[in-house]
Amino acid sequence: MSYSKSDFKSYYMGIMGFFYLSQGYSLGSLVLLLPLYIAGVLNHTYSDAIAISALIIIPWYFKFIFGLLSDNYPIASFGRRKPYLVIATIFSYFGWTTLASHTAVNYFFIQSGLLLAIGSALADSVIDGQIVEITPANYSGRVQGVAWGSRGLGIGLAASISPLLVANYGWNQMFIMASVFGVSMSIIVLILPQMEYNREVVGNKFKFIITELKSILSEQSYKFSSRLKFIFLTGASIAVVPMLPIIMEREFGFNYTLIAYGSLSFALGSLLGSILLDIVFDRYDTLRSYKIMVSIFILVILSGLSLIILHIYWMQMLYLFLVGFIAGGFEAYQLKVIQESSSSNHEGTIFSLYTSISNIGQFILGGYIIVKIAEYFDISLFIPLIFSIFPLIFTVRTIINFKY
Repeated sequence: MSYSKSDFKSYYMGIMGFFYLSQGYSLGSLVLLLPLYIAGVLNHTYSDAIAISALIIIPWYFKFIFGLLSDNYPIASFGRRKPYLVIATIFSYFGWTTLASHTAVNYFFIQSGLLLAIGSALADSVIDGQIVEITPANYSGRVQGVAWGSRGLGIGLAASISPLLVANYGWNQMFIMASVFGVSMSIIVLILPQMEYNREVVGNKFKFIITELKSILSEQSYKFSSRLKFIFLTGASIAVVPMLPIIMEREFGFNYTLIAYGSLSFALGSLLGSILLDIVFDRYDTLRSYKIMVSIFILVILSGLSLIILHIYWMQMLYLFLVGFIAGGFEAYQLKVIQESSSSNHEGTIFSLYTSISNIGQFILGGYIIVKIAEYFDISLFIPLIFSIFPLIFTVRTIINFKY
C-alpha cells in the first residue's frame, strides 16, 4: 500500500518519541559508563578506555554509508527502510547480550561492541531519513520537538538510573536494562510507514548514486569545505562531554551514586540548554549571537580550573549543569547547521556524513588526546581541557565563510 504525507497520523509522533527516548537511554548508558567499565572492571587506563570506546563506536563515524544504503538501496520488495531496521535489530541484540560476558578487552569484546554500534548507527540513519520523508511540513516542528525532548529524557534517565544500577545491582543489570531499550527501539519503528522507492536510475545503479553524490558535494565546494571544518571543530570543542564520567571519578572522586546525581545534573542542563538556545537562534541567528555563545562556552571551560583547588560539592554539580547547558545548546546549534546543509533526496546520507565528522572530532581529536596528556604529565584533566578552547574559537572563522 502506497503512502503519502497526507496519511500521517498523530500517533506516529509517539512511536518516534519512543525511538529517540530508547536511543538516548541506551547510548547514554554506553557513552556514560563504558569508559568506567573498561578502566575499573577490565583494568585499563582512562586514556585507553576512551580509545577503546572510540574504536567501538567507529560505525557512528561512517553513518553516511548507512544513510547512502537506506536512501538508495531497497531490499527486494520490502522497501528501503524497514529491512534495514530488521538488520539493525539483529545486530543490536547480539551486541548488547554479549558485551558484558567478556572478562577482558579482546577481539570478542570489540566484536560485541561493534555489533551494537552498527545496530544503533544503522537504526539512527534509517529512522532519520524515514522521519524526514513521511512527515508533512505542518508536523515538522512538533516532530523535532518530540525527537529532541525524548532523546533528552532518555539521556536523563540513563544518567540517573544506570549508575544506580551499577552501584546496587552490578554491571550486568545495567547492560540488561540498556539492551532492552537498545533492541526495542528499532522494533517499534517498524510500525511506521515507509515511502516507496520510485527514482529512475540510468545505467549502473552504484555509479549513478556515487556520481549524483559527488555532484551534490562538489556544488559550491568552498562552502562544503568550510562546513566540514566547522562540524569537525565543533565536535572537538565539545570533547568535554565524553570525558565527564572520567572527570567525576578521577577529579571529583565520585562513587557511582554521586556519578548518577552529577550525570543527571548534566543531562538536565543539556536538555534546558538545547531548548532555550534553539529558541534564541530561531529568532536571532546572527554572527553576534554565535560569538556570544562561544564566549560563554569558553568561560564555562575555564571555570573548571577553579575546581582543582575548590573541592566543593555544590560547585561541582553547578559546573556539570553549566557544561550540559552550553554544550547541549552548542550541539543543538551544530545540528541546526547540519540540517540546513542537508541536500534534498539525500537527507540521510548528508546528515549522517556531517554527524560522523563531528563524532571523530569529539572522541578522537578531543577526548582521547586530552585524557592522554593528563595521564602522561600526571596533571588534572581541567588543564589540557583548555586546549578545546582553540577549535572553539576557530569555528567563528569557518562559519563566517558559509553562513554569515
